[in-house]
Amino acid sequence: MDVMELAAELQKLLSIHDKTVKYILDLDSRVCDLNHRSLALINLDKTGQALHMMHKKATLESVREMYKHYRCKKWTEIQKLSKKIMSQLSPEAPNLLPDSIFPEDDGTSEVDERVQHVLKVAMVQQCEFSRYT
Repeated sequence: MDVMELAAELQKLLSIHDKTVKYILDLDSRVCDLNHRSLALINLDKTGQALHMMHKKATLESVREMYKHYRCKKWTEIQKLSKKIMSQLSPEAPNLLPDSIFPEDDGTSEVDERVQHVLKVAMVQQCEFSRYT
């Protein structure tokens, strides 16, 4: 691939990364809103509706974690592609880009970690619900 093709690919990855960050921020605000709504419902003694809101919140938190993982993967791809472009432009130049801030992952434990996270979030939600009822 020539430098122009690599630059186009980098631009595409940066756009994907930017959209993912926006989705994560949107999910953060929605999770916060659902938390406030569930607490308000608990204060109104509408525990069934509050539990429903807490389940929605747990689901959104899981989706947010998936987007965070996706963002990390795209950021790693961006770093690798940037290094490749820099090496093609100036092969003798030292590597100026820092190593990725995200740990390398071979993907073998992704599913187990996600399941553990969902279970942990559900347990925390149930504890919060029990505390307010």
